[in-house]
Amino acid sequence: MILTFGLMLPGSAAAQAVSFVGRRDFPVGSCPQAVAIGDFNADGVPDLVLPSCSSDAVTVLLGYGDGTFREAGSFPAGREPSSVAVGDFNRDGVPDLAVPSSGSDSVAVLLGNGDATFRPAVSFAAGGAPHAVAVADLDGDGLLDLAVANYGSGDVSVLLGNGDGTFRPARTFAVGTNPISIVVGDFNGDGVRDLAVANANASGGGSDSVSVLLGNGDGTFQPARTFAVGAHPTSVAMGDFNRDGMLDLAVASQTSSTVSVLLGNGDGTFRAPLTLTAGTNPTGVAVGDFDGDGALDLAVANYGSANVSVLPGNGDGTFRPAVNVSTGNGPWAVAVGDFDRDGKLDLAVANDDGGTVSVLVNSTGGGGAGQRIVWTDLVNATATDNSVQKTGGCDGCYDAGAVSQQRITSPGGYAEVNFTAIETTLLRVAGLTHAFLDPTPQNIDFGIHLQSGFAEVRENGVYRADTTFVTGDVLRINVQSGVVHYLKNGDVFYTSSAAPSFPLFLAAALADLGATITDATTAGSSRLGCVLVESGISPPGSVPVRADTVVSGLEVP
Repeated sequence: MILTFGLMLPGSAAAQAVSFVGRRDFPVGSCPQAVAIGDFNADGVPDLVLPSCSSDAVTVLLGYGDGTFREAGSFPAGREPSSVAVGDFNRDGVPDLAVPSSGSDSVAVLLGNGDATFRPAVSFAAGGAPHAVAVADLDGDGLLDLAVANYGSGDVSVLLGNGDGTFRPARTFAVGTNPISIVVGDFNGDGVRDLAVANANASGGGSDSVSVLLGNGDGTFQPARTFAVGAHPTSVAMGDFNRDGMLDLAVASQTSSTVSVLLGNGDGTFRAPLTLTAGTNPTGVAVGDFDGDGALDLAVANYGSANVSVLPGNGDGTFRPAVNVSTGNGPWAVAVGDFDRDGKLDLAVANDDGGTVSVLVNSTGGGGAGQRIVWTDLVNATATDNSVQKTGGCDGCYDAGAVSQQRITSPGGYAEVNFTAIETTLLRVAGLTHAFLDPTPQNIDFGIHLQSGFAEVRENGVYRADTTFVTGDVLRINVQSGVVHYLKNGDVFYTSSAAPSFPLFLAAALADLGATITDATTAGSSRLGCVLVESGISPPGSVPVRADTVVSGLEVP
């Protein structure tokens, strides 16, 4: 079970700020530099697929629907697979894979069986050292085709599909130096699909640019038009960032540590780039509305700083300062999907150095994965939906708080609580407890005490360790196989020697007036269950349940 919640001040606009909680890292093959999404076992839940450059295979992770995944297997995919795309190439209703093999100058196609397995790869010749592939109907015949960016030969290979999983011989179209990323869109409004390609220019002999190739509608393309961006561009994404009905481009540039936003004119040309600051050495960019305001935002994987920068869009082509979220080591690429089925877009990040994929659950504006916490035993506090706020008592005294009705009932499996720090001054403690007799830190078994920029581990009020924190940091307590860990932005800073007593539930001890714990939720991620304890308080719209009633849908096999 996962318990998630944030801390905020009443009336603060930060309640709708972009936030991601509950980072989970899942092992895949070594050096994954791409991640794609599809439903590979037809259960209606998004799954992940990532290439592994050293094992010459792709790894498939099946989703549980709560933001967690399990490995389904690895499948050979040619020499040094560099990226992966998903499409139904033989029209059987089952997703297939296209994988550029940079070591064999080809693209491997793996037809899906619909049960998360794939038939042996069939390779089709591309250009030199192909690095990225996009899937679309490029000639208007209703069949999916491939557009492959060839890093070594400075061109794009277009392979038109036959509709049976095979492809015709490639035709090539020149672009810039070291093309490394490719997207398909209609950039001149003629109803025909065009291409945009990021040219990495790693050798320095060309230009740091994006090439735009306007389509003729028959699978051929006009000569490339080139638009300057930041130094060493490595990823390109598209979206309508200023809501004028025309497609725009966002380009992550590794050497300059920037993102270039090029607003489209609707005729295949673009305005001079707006330069945004991300993290260190950004290598991947994706687009989505992460805060639900109707304006597109950016998610940028920063290889050098081991995080993702989320830049909320204003809807006019400009963006607000980045919110940074920790990932695994060497994040290279990022994909967007709703992995916990709560209607919010989450992130999957391929970590090149770590050999993992980090899944970040979107908790913006409340929620996150799973069921909302129901607060009870309120003292000098008011509960609104799944938030609790100190509204009475002594300002600065630990005389306010609440506990959750939901409880962790098993010592096995995995559970966690997450705190998103909205500010750094208010005095409060939150964490896991088995007996909350009154709202004081001494009654929280495993807590984090926040004040004045320090996050202190307090176990039943006793100081154990500390770390500094700033606004936007995510602090976490997890219980895995009976061991309690404390983390900041995904990194463990203290492991407890105390054994937890069960059942455990979420508790809040609030000292300062107005202090709030908000967006508290639960979700199943292991064999842990969640029990609602009858206390005379029921969630809005629900019916009372007995104390031994296990809430359905929270246990995952």
